Amino acid sequence: MKHTNTTLLALFGLLLVVSGAHAATVYTGNPSTNHDAIWIAGNWDDGMPGVNQNAGTIAIGAELSGANFNSANNVVITHSAGNLGDLNNEFAYVDGKFENSGAGTLTWNMTGGSLSDYRVLTMATGAGSTAKITGGTITGHASGIGDRIQADNGGVVTFGGTAVMDRSYFNAIGTGEINLTGGTHNDANGGFTTSHTGSVINISGSYTLTSWLNDRNHTQVFVSNGTIDFKTGWTGSIADANATNVWDSGTWIDTMTAGDVSVDGEDITADNFSTYFNVDENGTLTMVPEPATMSLLALGGMAMLKRRKRA
Repeated sequence: MKHTNTTLLALFGLLLVVSGAHAATVYTGNPSTNHDAIWIAGNWDDGMPGVNQNAGTIAIGAELSGANFNSANNVVITHSAGNLGDLNNEFAYVDGKFENSGAGTLTWNMTGGSLSDYRVLTMATGAGSTAKITGGTITGHASGIGDRIQADNGGVVTFGGTAVMDRSYFNAIGTGEINLTGGTHNDANGGFTTSHTGSVINISGSYTLTSWLNDRNHTQVFVSNGTIDFKTGWTGSIADANATNVWDSGTWIDTMTAGDVSVDGEDITADNFSTYFNVDENGTLTMVPEPATMSLLALGGMAMLKRRKRA
């Protein structure tokens, strides 16, 4: 009986190994031609994700022209390395969209690698579809005109971790949602915007933006028919890359009141702006620390003074 149990366990372990070997279909590309797009089934070792395997992994370069997985299953893509862009100079610029138009959803996890050469890239389309950007680098097209990452029609894009985005901005359209929880955002052509009622951009964590604010009309930084909501405890900053003609508190107030900008759902006005935000001599916007945080800082300062006195 003991021998039989041992044999069964060995067979079970073998089955786990075999099934685990094909837990995801892997993007292999087609380097012999220009047809290296992720929407071509032959560029995956086990067909398009959502057919034989619901998970797909990308760790080499690929053409960034979007992909519709059109599956009844919930598809999960992990992009960990390699550049998704215009690898063979086939396009003036890329307008791409990641979506699953079938009954299933799409989750796009970017943990490394890069995205480039796009003008408009919609990373999450439809309710239940998400893009989670926690690493890697995102760079818009060299023209730098209107380059943006979008969430559309109920899709959710989250940007944070160690991710870096250059020469581009965020845009929530339809009922899309964008969560900026960390990461570094540079040279953003004016920042971020929402363009439809029902869309939302949430700003929290350590998200940091450096933008050419003076190159834009101040009402173009927070263009909002939807909502831009800062969360209490935001520890990042929004700074101007242009050192001249920096924004003062008045300009920031005009900017925020021109759109629907709030903190934890409370609309920002000229009266409550200074309750939530600081603006330094360089025009950099930060959030006033919470009372609990201030208390901890005070206690830390007192402890340092005590140590100095003892010394």
